[in-house]
Amino acid sequence: MGFRRFTVLVLSMSLPFYIVFIAELHKTAIPSGGSGALRNLTSELGLGARQRDVIGSTGTTRTNSGFPATSVAATTAETTLNKADTAAASSSSSTSMLSVDDPSLPSLQMTFVNSNEKLALSSSSAHCIGNTFTDNAWAHMSCEYRNLCWDRKKKDFLLYRSPEAKKTAERLEKAEHGLVDWGSSFDSSVGVGGINPKWNWANGKEGTYIDSLEWSPTVVDSPLPPHYRVTGSTVVPWHSMAAHNVGHLVWDDMLPIFTLLGMFGLEKEPIFPVRYLLPDPLWASCEFKQLAKCEANFAKFLPLLGLPPSKPPTTETLFQSGAAPDGSDWESDFICWDRGVAGLGFLTDHGKKLHGWEPKDFEDSFNIGRGKLLYDFRSFMIGNLGLEAESWGGRDVKYVTFSLHSSSSPLRDKDFKRQIQAAEEAFEGDDSVVVRSFQFSAMSLEEQVKVTVESTVLVTTVGGGAVTSMFLQKGAGLVLFFSNNPQMKTDYPARLDWDYFNNAAYIRTSWFPIAHMDDEEDLEGFKALLKLEVEAAELHS
Repeated sequence: MGFRRFTVLVLSMSLPFYIVFIAELHKTAIPSGGSGALRNLTSELGLGARQRDVIGSTGTTRTNSGFPATSVAATTAETTLNKADTAAASSSSSTSMLSVDDPSLPSLQMTFVNSNEKLALSSSSAHCIGNTFTDNAWAHMSCEYRNLCWDRKKKDFLLYRSPEAKKTAERLEKAEHGLVDWGSSFDSSVGVGGINPKWNWANGKEGTYIDSLEWSPTVVDSPLPPHYRVTGSTVVPWHSMAAHNVGHLVWDDMLPIFTLLGMFGLEKEPIFPVRYLLPDPLWASCEFKQLAKCEANFAKFLPLLGLPPSKPPTTETLFQSGAAPDGSDWESDFICWDRGVAGLGFLTDHGKKLHGWEPKDFEDSFNIGRGKLLYDFRSFMIGNLGLEAESWGGRDVKYVTFSLHSSSSPLRDKDFKRQIQAAEEAFEGDDSVVVRSFQFSAMSLEEQVKVTVESTVLVTTVGGGAVTSMFLQKGAGLVLFFSNNPQMKTDYPARLDWDYFNNAAYIRTSWFPIAHMDDEEDLEGFKALLKLEVEAAELHS
């Protein structure tokens, strides 16, 4: 009495969006093939602008709009829908799972709850870390939430604060000295997306600035209302910094998300990311004339996070279309995740500085001590593609791989003709070493990763195209060719993404200047380095 259960099955570990509802309702069979009440849970998600309002117990309303109507293709889908009027009826109902190729895949459950007696917790909680006790502390902070809810009508995330939590907050706020900090406070805000140092702080001015990324769920002082409860995945509100560039997508969106999950021990859980949209887009972000490029990169590279090859849900479209899982009207406008996390802020690979264009970019490192995390991130992504993370064992052939034309910049668009010739000369007569070259941009993501993983040494230029080199396995050598910064009057070397590569402890990284790449002295040094790296690779694997 008081709830209906929907069993949700993940069709693949790489498809956590594509989930199928099997509802216990009216003893009506769903036809094989997944039509009717079998719906795709993963519509486009929608989030509102940052709100920090505290709503009274009467401030939440309900509507009847629809679930996404896209159906999921499956091998077989046979289930019986039983009305769950009592606990006994629920336990005796007959429900069969959707048949899939891999029976070991975990299932998620979505349950409609109209009585808090069915829940261990009738309220939400927050755990926030990283406070710097400054005005911009939010940019450094990250939070884990329990019972983070989505209001379909208002397109807003909500936290339901218990009377005890409210009283505690009020009591702590009475301290005149104002020096008490409560890590479980509902008032903490975070940076919902990675921060681009080229953006400006508002400093009291109106407009779209870094401050636009300050975000927190709206606090509601009431018990959880009737809602659809989602377990088995972690919801992640997230603003994309500049996904039109694959380097920014991987290192400024995906790496921070992986870091955030790992901070709270959730990196092994399926994720449900919700792309946060600002009312006014920030410069160079996806909505700033870059949406088509962003969506193309999402479709190609988000499978690295275990997500489907499509554009992710956004805050304008979360659960905004279609009907409820059983085809009827929604019984609640609220969907609550058991867990949620937010707060990417300065978790990017470059933190508060740029990637290596100017001298000041080299004054601080934000990746010191992240070597294991970067390697875990690399292995996590490879695993999500179903590929082997290590492939050297017992292999007789060693590959020296060149990545051709990996940059769209004329200064870094190189065919490595003379370097390839030098490599062939270095290993002439050695059948155990193969020199090969690829144009990675013309290859599928899986092909790029496979070629990189099996490479003993990879040669490429810096920039977004160098992102593939992070898939090298432990002990591999990486040779990066860099240009000077054409925007500066001086010939300052632009060792882009140096902070990542020089702290990726599993890779042996070397740097060569493009300006001298064809000098005989540099070519001889390049040949000697390649021979040394091939010899050393297995010792460090």
